[in-house]
Amino acid sequence: MRARLLAAGLWPQGWVARGACYSLNLAIGLFVLRLLLNLWAPAVGESLGGWIKFLIFDAALLFSILAFRGLKQRVLWRLRNRLIVTYVFIGVIPAVLLVAMALIAIYLFAGQSPALS
Repeated sequence: MRARLLAAGLWPQGWVARGACYSLNLAIGLFVLRLLLNLWAPAVGESLGGWIKFLIFDAALLFSILAFRGLKQRVLWRLRNRLIVTYVFIGVIPAVLLVAMALIAIYLFAGQSPALS
């Protein structure tokens, strides 16, 4: 299972991703424990509500940080590609056109000179 998730790029790699998964799993486990405890000891089961809310908030915060990182990486990748294309159009192509115009002008002026013809 882990190998397939790792191959798909879904296995949590960083400490933020692992912390988010641990918080979510712990919140789910405590929720199930709370449901079971509500059958026999409702007072004990209700005392887990604060921990469950805290862990869900923690998991949501960490998952939102991960989502922001992924979105930022995707947007910056697109921006980087656009900046490279813009640099080519603004910096390289005018230089090539200027060199081509200079070579054409030199060729035309060389044909006008009586010593070279």
